Parts: sequence; structure tokens; C-alpha cells
Amino acid sequence: MPKLMATRVTPLQPIAARYVRMEVALLAAFAFFLPLFEAPKNILWLLYLATWLVNRARARDFGGPWRMWDSLIAALIVSAPVGAAFAGLPHGEWNGVRDVVRYGLMLWALSRTRYGAHEWRKVFIALLAGTLAGSAEGAWRMWQGKRDALELHSVGHSNHSAVYLTILFGACLAWLCAFWKDLQAPARALWLAGIALCGVAIVLSGSRVALLAAGAIAPIVGAFFIKRSWKPLLVIVIAAMAGAAIITVEQPLVVRKQLRNMGNDNVLAYRDIIWERAVAAWREYPVFGIGMDNFGQISTARYRNWLQEQSGEYRAERDYGSSHAHSLYLNTLAERGAFGLAFMLAFLFAWLAALLKTQPRPDDNLAWALWGASLSAWLATVSIGLVNTTLHSEHALLAVMFLGAWLAHCRRKTS
Repeated sequence: MPKLMATRVTPLQPIAARYVRMEVALLAAFAFFLPLFEAPKNILWLLYLATWLVNRARARDFGGPWRMWDSLIAALIVSAPVGAAFAGLPHGEWNGVRDVVRYGLMLWALSRTRYGAHEWRKVFIALLAGTLAGSAEGAWRMWQGKRDALELHSVGHSNHSAVYLTILFGACLAWLCAFWKDLQAPARALWLAGIALCGVAIVLSGSRVALLAAGAIAPIVGAFFIKRSWKPLLVIVIAAMAGAAIITVEQPLVVRKQLRNMGNDNVLAYRDIIWERAVAAWREYPVFGIGMDNFGQISTARYRNWLQEQSGEYRAERDYGSSHAHSLYLNTLAERGAFGLAFMLAFLFAWLAALLKTQPRPDDNLAWALWGASLSAWLATVSIGLVNTTLHSEHALLAVMFLGAWLAHCRRKTS
């Protein structure tokens, strides 16, 4: 794979550089509140984009020429309202459009920044601090008996919180591996403690697939860092073995849930039945689907009518309602049809290509950190997406932040 070449980086013009600290401060504040509270998160998202736009307009520098990724992001954003206009079950599809536009614009803005290690360090720390604060609040609710599993307040259901935690777990691990040699002992200890607490939070979320994904992402990240040092992989493997042993002995909720479902012959927790409903919805509206955020509109009566028209058979025991399809791919197929699925898959494949085609230089710590964070976000999105609906709301914003950071670094090195 070709290596990134060191080239002269054109800085922002002075008029924009005077305000760049405010821009980064807003991004870090957004990162902190992302898993915590709705209103501050939404306000800070808007303030960051407005500040970003003003700064770039002042500098007359929007991050370089238009490129393939700009076209892909634009197509992804435009595909959402186009699909909503032809939704088969009009109801809440424009809420789904808002979600795509929100993370699409964040991705586009971040992909055209020129932040360095100092700026991204603030964002990573803010993300980790906000997530640990949210996890502490979620653990407190569990201790009070108000929740069976850990939830991040603004992210919601434990399964969605687990996706968020898994992405951040891998991203922070990549940052630590990249900057390990440059960190003092206290900083190393703090990063290690934060990553460990993220791992504990994933266990407390009770998500089996998130735990498996985190257990796979950690050694994958460590394996890629072998080119720099074999020690991270060794430490990761030892920590994973110790964690597995503790989980086996203590049998937290995630283990008890698996044992219970196995005993009930329901390992997939009704997902196979929900997936049948998603396929039926797609067959009814194959091109544009039923509309984003409309999966919950599939009532029993509507589903029964669809099956009787499609196959002539409906079984009540194979009917299980849900607000989403518990799969990124089947949920997209049902809600956005073949049209939306094509754009989503193109986005995921382009993301993977961006990771594979360019290899960070051995001495570029920031490149390794951002590349590893983007890899973690991609792995969590596509793997957990097999059995849960990823790439939406807060964990979509988190994922595209890391993708945007990597794209920006690549653009910065080649401009």
C-alpha cells in the first residue's frame, strides 16, 4: 500500500486562525455532551458548523478542491430526502432525513479541517470524559435498580449505548497505542483507566455482540500496530484473557442473557422474526422502502395483509413487533429500499477503501491514531450492524467524526 508522503501543509489564513481555538472548543464541547444531553448537543452541533463556515469564509479556504469524497457525502445526504419523498408508509421519514443530514454535514466539515495532534487530543479527551460521565450516571441508575443494563442518557437503549461505547473503546485504544512513547506515566495511566472503564461499561450494557466486537477490535488494532511495536498487541491479548476469565467467573448480565436465551431456544432474541418482517416490508416497497424511522408503523394487521398477499401464509407465532429491524442492512433495506441500501453500502465500501489504500508513515503518531480510530468505527458499525441498527443518531455522529478526522489528515498530507 502506498505510504503518505510528507508535504508542505498550507495553513489557514490568519483571519481564520484567530478563531480556530473557538472552533475546536465548540467541537470538544459537542464531543463531551454527545452521549449526555440532547439540547446542548444539538446547539453545539449547530454552533460548530456555523463557526466552521464563518472561519472558512473569512480565510477563503474551504479545505482544498472538490474531491470524490465530497461527491459521495453530498450524494449520501441528498439520497435521504429523495427516498423520503417516495416513502411507502409516510409518517416519520423526515426525522430520519434530519439524522442523515446532521451526520453528513459533520462528516463533510471535519473532512475539510486541518487540525493537528493538539486539537484532536482535546476532542478525544472530551469524548472519553463525556462517555465516562454518562457511564457513571448509567451505573448509578443500575445500582438504584432503575435500569437492568447500562445506558448513556442521550444515546438511549443499552444496545445503542453499547455501539457508542465500542466505537470509542477502539478509538481511544488506537490513540493510546499511537502516542504511548510520547506520554508520561500519569497520562498513560489515565488513558488506560479510561479505556478499561469503557470496557466495563460495554459489559454492563449487556450487549453480547458489542462485547464480541470490542473483543475483536482490540487485537485487530493491536495487530496493525505491530509495525511500530509488538508490545500493544501482547498487552491487549493478556488484558482480553484476564477480562474473559473475570466475565466467566462473575457471569454478568451479558452472560446470563446468553444462557437464558440458549435455554429458551431464542439465541437471536426474536431478531430472526423481526428480520422476516423487514423482508416483507421490502417486498412490498422494494425501491424506496417504507420510509426512515417508519419500521414501527408495521402493525400486525398490515404485516398479516402483506404476507397473505405475498405468500398466502401468516403465523402469529412468527410475528414480533419492533421499532427497528435490529440490523443495519435489513433496516436500511426495509426503510429505504434498494435505493437507500445502495448509497449506504457505497458509503461503507468507500470508507473501507479509504482505510486500506493509504498506510500511515511509521513515525506519524497522529496518522496512526486517526487511522486506528476510523478503523474501530468502521469495524463496530459493520459488525454490530449485523444484528443491531447502527449508523444512526449519536453513534453515527461519533463514527463519522473519526472517519472525518482520517479523511482530513489524508487531505492535509496530499494537498
